[in-house]
Amino acid sequence: MKIVTELFFSRARRCAGVASLFGASWSMALPVSLVLATVAFLTSATVAAPLARPSSPQDQPKVRAWLSAGVVKLGGQVVLNVEVEGTERGRLLSVPEVPGLAMGRPQGPHVQRSFQLLGGRSRNSITLSWSLAMRPSRAGEFTIPPLKVEVDGREVTTEALLLKAVEDLKGAELGVFEVRGLPEQVYEGQPFELELRFGWDRSLGIDRANLILPWWGSIPGLLEVEGQPASLAARYVEIRLNTRQNIRVEELPPEEVRGRPYRMFRLRRRYMATRTGELAWPGSTFEFGRVTERGGIGFFDARPDKVENFYVPLPERTSAVRPIPKEGRPFDYSGAVGTFQAAVSTDRRDVDEGESIKVTVTWSGDGNCEFFTVPDPSRLASFSDFRLYGTSERRRWDSTRVVFDLAPISSGVTEIPSIPLEIFDTTRERFTSVLTEAVPIRVRALAGAGGLEAAPGTSSHGLDIRDIQTTPVTVLERHALPAFWTPASFGFLLVCWFGGRTLVRRRGDPAAPAARRRRRARRVLARELRRSTDPAQRTRQLYAFLAARSGEAPGAWLGRAVDEWAEDNCAGQELVEAIGEFLLLVTNLEAGVWSARQLGSEVDKRDLLRAADRVLGAGL
Repeated sequence: MKIVTELFFSRARRCAGVASLFGASWSMALPVSLVLATVAFLTSATVAAPLARPSSPQDQPKVRAWLSAGVVKLGGQVVLNVEVEGTERGRLLSVPEVPGLAMGRPQGPHVQRSFQLLGGRSRNSITLSWSLAMRPSRAGEFTIPPLKVEVDGREVTTEALLLKAVEDLKGAELGVFEVRGLPEQVYEGQPFELELRFGWDRSLGIDRANLILPWWGSIPGLLEVEGQPASLAARYVEIRLNTRQNIRVEELPPEEVRGRPYRMFRLRRRYMATRTGELAWPGSTFEFGRVTERGGIGFFDARPDKVENFYVPLPERTSAVRPIPKEGRPFDYSGAVGTFQAAVSTDRRDVDEGESIKVTVTWSGDGNCEFFTVPDPSRLASFSDFRLYGTSERRRWDSTRVVFDLAPISSGVTEIPSIPLEIFDTTRERFTSVLTEAVPIRVRALAGAGGLEAAPGTSSHGLDIRDIQTTPVTVLERHALPAFWTPASFGFLLVCWFGGRTLVRRRGDPAAPAARRRRRARRVLARELRRSTDPAQRTRQLYAFLAARSGEAPGAWLGRAVDEWAEDNCAGQELVEAIGEFLLLVTNLEAGVWSARQLGSEVDKRDLLRAADRVLGAGL
């Protein structure tokens, strides 16, 4: 009963604070807040709502499976890895039998605890893993059926895997396959760009290519983020990826390798490590080939083409992910990781008191520009002579541009102070502050306006706002009010408050950038889903949709617990469930659960839009 009482009056105080923002006195706001709190309390979850709410989909366990190599020489060994992240209760139920593939006994579970950072929010993570060795007894392609894992009492299956066994891994001297940008060490939250370069001797007459990357979309603790946009002048071609899907790669100008002309390509992706520990990059293989003999044509001659394949392997690699140190971390640390520079500009430098100045600050560099928290000048002592009316943001993979709407409130102001951004510099390996340059300005006093100092013989309280007089009214100036005035005023204020609250909730400021983004969120999501080609792009678009509807930065929903957000925003059960279903689709995309065919189908796009419509219908 005590918990119920504290929850009820907590919401009553919150609603009373909202009522006071619309001009209602506390004596009037109190009964109104009690009514609103009663309605919110009854329409939300039951008494034990914080316990009964479904957990965030991002907090639900994730199951992954991958091979240590996608291609193995006949008689060689490859390791099948299975991992469950986010729970201590997991059990590998069964290992399917595959003809021609000898499987060893599963080893595990191995328990790993780590620290995870997503969207500036940190949490501890626990991982269970199993491994089993496999050895092919014949050449060919093997499809490993989904493995069954029991997670928190329910059965979950991994996706099927493909293994290719060949008699000879020939071709290393005829092709090129290398990786650039793979760090040996990286900090949590630090982005890095991975570039795969591959090609073959132009004289071979190669007519097919296949990148076999067992780690694609399945490395735990790794999030794909937006990278450098594709060049309009570049030439792109499609090749096979993991035998089952196609991917666009950039064709480079011919290069001379080992004294011979090579046809070269590259594939670039940008990633961010989200948890401490070790990132394991399984061995990859570049497969390319040519047809040596055409097969039969027609119904009665169904002979397949004879193909000569070549292989260039890449060995398994690892990257260590270090945590951001807690020692020396500033209280106002923004979550920025990397190296940054700051540039500032203004739309004017000669203004009157109270006149708006648009201050544009651009933070750029090699870091997590999409995810750090922007400084708030209204919380800085150096901006005590300024009033902040609002901000607008535009984030890209390499920069964050923020426009601060500031107004000096004193003619004594001579400059716009520096705005500090607290970052963790990965090159110096320490916390540091990136400062903007101070901008000199001239502030003119308003003609005929008095200062804030008290006149001789008067109260020390100055005129804070010039059209509000703080001098007390004398007895002679007071007039008696009619008897009906008090209840009529109370009723009028109550009606105005409800009307104003309804108007603000329904419309807000239609010209504000956040309001425009909120109105366009559904339309932008539908358009971008039609253009997207891979799960990472769709994941970013779905997060951006939620952020636009909630009026926050694009990375605000990364790693967010829905139950905590619902508690802070008095969200109803219907909205919590709708957002939970929506984020479950996002989690599936991140985990790479769906196949490439499903990801490209129109049906799944409509499912995503229907989930977004349910979120809108629930009131987000």
